[in-house]
Amino acid sequence: MTADANLPKVLLFNSPIPLIRTIVDPLAKQFQFLLAGDNEQLEEIIQNNRDISSFVICEIESINQAIDVLEKVRRLLPNSARGIIANITSETKEVRDLLVQDLTNQILSENMTADTAAIKFLELNKISKLKWQINQIEKIAATDPTTGLPNSRFFQSSIEVLIEKSLTTKSPFGLILVDVDQFRTFNETFGYGEGDKILEGIGERIRTLIPDSLNIFCLGSDEFAVLAKVENSEQAHRLGEMIRRNFESTPFVGPNRRPAYVTVSIGVAVFPDHGIRYSDIMTTAKGALNQAKRRGRNQTVVSQLC
Repeated sequence: MTADANLPKVLLFNSPIPLIRTIVDPLAKQFQFLLAGDNEQLEEIIQNNRDISSFVICEIESINQAIDVLEKVRRLLPNSARGIIANITSETKEVRDLLVQDLTNQILSENMTADTAAIKFLELNKISKLKWQINQIEKIAATDPTTGLPNSRFFQSSIEVLIEKSLTTKSPFGLILVDVDQFRTFNETFGYGEGDKILEGIGERIRTLIPDSLNIFCLGSDEFAVLAKVENSEQAHRLGEMIRRNFESTPFVGPNRRPAYVTVSIGVAVFPDHGIRYSDIMTTAKGALNQAKRRGRNQTVVSQLC
């Protein structure tokens, strides 16, 4: 019998036969149960079922195993609610610590009836839906609506996380600011609708030119930022210059399908050469960008080290 695709999917890990008989079988018409007996099965099921609403560990072999599995599921299924079935009397302290760490959303009793399990699974499904809604709201808040790229709000938090990581790994990176030259004139001449198409195309082109970039952002109406792995300022300058030359030589499809040439001014800064704080790196890159504009635009400038 094929399970109803509209039923909430509940992934059970390490479920014993008695649990299947007392809970899974009676609730088969309310939920679509997926059973995993080991980590390999777990990963395979998740790969083929990204819409799993709830994940429940049925038997705890050790608290460390539970932590490892829950961390994996949290990473692979960030919108799914997580539960754990435990002996409430003997394992409460260790298991409740998982709630504090946000590794699990509910603790279920190993002695619960099918009716109680149904209520718990429905509660987990509600938590999953709420997580998805929050994730969507956060995604919208962090996304530029015109280009679909991460926006300035997400940019600062991303670069701060990258700085922390790079301080540990001692890995340099480059910040490349790309400003579209005279874009206001383009909008006033052809209209904001055509301008939005060009902005979307700019984001797509930068991504194509630097496919292994750490991320690309739209910081404002006509300014983009690229975070890229580089070894030094010279390499960062070459990346910026590659972008500039491509824009200078290759037009976009403009109004009435006529070629629309767009040039860009570019400012470059490198971590840690130009600073180890967000404000230092951003100020340095902005200064280089302003210098490119003062020189007549359509330039790539790397801030000089003092």
